[in-house]
Amino acid sequence: MNDNLVEMLAKTLKSVREMDWTTWRPQAGDFRIGDYLFSNQPPLTESILQAYLGNCVWVWNRPILFAEQERVRDALVGLWLDDGLDLDFSRLNEILSFVWMFQELAGAAPKIRETVRQELLQSLPSGTFPGIDTEIPGMAAAKKTLGPLFPASTLRSPSETGVALDGLYLANTFGFQLDVFGPPGSGSWGTQTELYAFFPDGTYLYFPSEQEAGAHFMDPKGHKAYGGTYETDGRQIKIYDGSNGQTHTSDCSISDDRETVEFYGKTFARVADTTGLRD
Repeated sequence: MNDNLVEMLAKTLKSVREMDWTTWRPQAGDFRIGDYLFSNQPPLTESILQAYLGNCVWVWNRPILFAEQERVRDALVGLWLDDGLDLDFSRLNEILSFVWMFQELAGAAPKIRETVRQELLQSLPSGTFPGIDTEIPGMAAAKKTLGPLFPASTLRSPSETGVALDGLYLANTFGFQLDVFGPPGSGSWGTQTELYAFFPDGTYLYFPSEQEAGAHFMDPKGHKAYGGTYETDGRQIKIYDGSNGQTHTSDCSISDDRETVEFYGKTFARVADTTGLRD
């Protein structure tokens, strides 16, 4: 893979990852394609879509057919929706990096630009859209150059603390539930059900609903769940979120029979074994 391509992708990917999207606003005349779900989600706007298509025009040296434009629009809108709901913006970041890499490329020498174009053309046959139909060329190497997206967990294992949890725990909490599909701050009062699957090796899975837990029981390999590691000594619990690299700490109490656990101000009751939740 061309070193210039990897270097430019790594530079733009780093910038995209570090961007505070909560402060981002479209330029005058630009607009989001569809409603946003979360304020920290990278945007998809008409200008980004057109820049993406323009980059493909440059690579293939041909116009993008109307049917192709519609297919790309639908694919990117679907991608932004699905990954937004999963709270996993890694693919969105990669596509934005491909889009903005061409700003870096524009300032390169003509020979470098043509070399990169030929590299992309070799990996992207005409009509094969990057990030939609295939991986973005050079992205794997760029991510390797940058290293892990989040620092690894430094929490102590149950073998070190002497306290382990093992089971699927459920809590029902009544309160104000935000509506992520509505205007910011909208929602309604109701009961939220959430579940944690704690494993004795110090890892956990989190499910925001009984339906999500059920889907994972049905397809533990194909279903995606939040997860990470935990540390507890029976008085305090620390939970490392593998989706954003953050560690949250809470006072904790565990019943002698391990049937109830209290943390985050909620009471979680053990409702099932974790058998079948993972390999």
